Amino acid sequence: IEIPDLVAVEGVIIQQGARRKADRKHYS
Repeated sequence: IEIPDLVAVEGVIIQQGARRKADRKHYS
């Protein structure tokens, strides 16, 4: 794997953050 684990983890966190923002908009 060329991509470091930290970078992959950051990508996952960003995706989760985007989902949370979408959820907030959906609920509100």
